[in-house]
Amino acid sequence: MQASPLDFFAKAWADDRDTWTSSTVNPLLIKHADLLPPNEDKDNPKRIFVPLCGRTLDMIWLVDKGYVVVGVELFRKAILKFFEKQKLEFEVTEVPEIPSAKLYTARDGRLLIYECNFFDLRRDVVGLFDGVYDRGSWGSIDPPDRPKYVETVKNSLRSTGTWLLLTFDIVAEGGEYKGPPFSLPFSTVAKSIPSDLSCTEVSSYLRPETASSLKLMKKYTFDLTVVLLVIVIRYIDVMRSVLKPTGTWLLLTVDLGVEGDQYRGPPFSLPFQAVAKLISSFFSCVEVHSCVDADEAEKNYTFDLTVRRSVIVIRPLSK
Repeated sequence: MQASPLDFFAKAWADDRDTWTSSTVNPLLIKHADLLPPNEDKDNPKRIFVPLCGRTLDMIWLVDKGYVVVGVELFRKAILKFFEKQKLEFEVTEVPEIPSAKLYTARDGRLLIYECNFFDLRRDVVGLFDGVYDRGSWGSIDPPDRPKYVETVKNSLRSTGTWLLLTFDIVAEGGEYKGPPFSLPFSTVAKSIPSDLSCTEVSSYLRPETASSLKLMKKYTFDLTVVLLVIVIRYIDVMRSVLKPTGTWLLLTVDLGVEGDQYRGPPFSLPFQAVAKLISSFFSCVEVHSCVDADEAEKNYTFDLTVRRSVIVIRPLSK
C-alpha cells in the first residue's frame, strides 16, 4: 500500500532521511528574491510565511535580508534539528488558541516557527503576510487536500502580497509516478487558484539530477523527466490598487494553437476569452486588434503552431 504523505514524512524525519533538505540556501530564492515584497521600512519589516518549513536554511537567509519569517512545521524533530544545525538559541511557548501547538521564537522575534498541523494554523493567531515562500510545500500536500491548502495560504496573504511558488512538473516515461513530491505543473496551479488570483510562470529548469534521485529513492525501473518551475501568484486586485479609476491597462498577449505536439511555455497562451473571464469581477476588456503571426510560428518551433497576437484594452469597472 502507498504510504500517505504524512506517513512518508513522519518516517523520513524519524529516520533522519530528509534528503530534500539542502545544506545551502536555494539559489532560486536568491535569484528571484526581488519578486517578494521589498523591505523599504526597517522599522516595519515585511512578514514572510514559509509553509511546511522543515529545517530549510532559506529561513535564515530571509531573516538576514530584514524580513520577519514565520514557518509552520508538524514534526518537532525537524524544528529542533534546524535550531541545532544553525546553533540558534530559542524560546518555546504554548499557543492556547491552537491545541497542542508550540511556538519557537529566535533572532529577537524575527524568526518564528509554529509546531502544529498546517491546517490548524489560524489567521487570527499568526496574522497576515506580505509574502509566501512556498518551497515545494504545495507539491508535498496530498492531492485531495490541495483545495484546502490553497485556501489557507490565500487567506494568510495580504491583498498586495506575493506568493512565490517552487514546484515540480514530473512526467513518468513508461510507468506510473506516485508522490510525494507530487507533480504540480503550471496548468494545474492555474486551474487550482481562485478567480481573484493570477499566476505567472517566471522560469523553468530541467532537473535530471532530481529525476535520478527520485527514481533511485522510489526504486523505479522507468525514467522520469522533472522540470522545476518558479511561479508567482498575486491577487488580481493589485492591478486595481495601482491603476487609477480612469486609467487604461494595455495588454499584448498571444493565443497559441498547437498542432500535433505539446507546447510548453513561456510564453504561455493567454487568449482573449481567458483574460475576460479572469478579470470580469474588476475590469472590462475589449480586444482591439488580432492577427496571425506566421513568421513567429515558423521561426521558433519545430512542430506546427498557430500564433495569434492580440491587443487588449482593459479598464476598471465603474463602482
